[in-house]
Amino acid sequence: MITIVNVMGCGRQEGYTESHSKSSGEVNLIKKMRIEIIVPEEQVQQAVEAIIKQSRTGEYRRWKIFVTDAPDYVSIAAGV
Repeated sequence: MITIVNVMGCGRQEGYTESHSKSSGEVNLIKKMRIEIIVPEEQVQQAVEAIIKQSRTGEYRRWKIFVTDAPDYVSIAAGV
């Protein structure tokens, strides 16, 4: 299962300054993308390695991969 969501967030990035006709201001939230992938436990390392391999663009980015347990879920459609 995979879910991709456009999000706004902040971290160590300094943000940017946005100017309009009468004012300007600093924006601390930056457009980001959150990708959630659920794989069987025995495929976690393979999935992490594939993500790293495909994400390397030669451009410096502060991308993170968080690995957490998803021991159970409930399918709303199936009721279980």
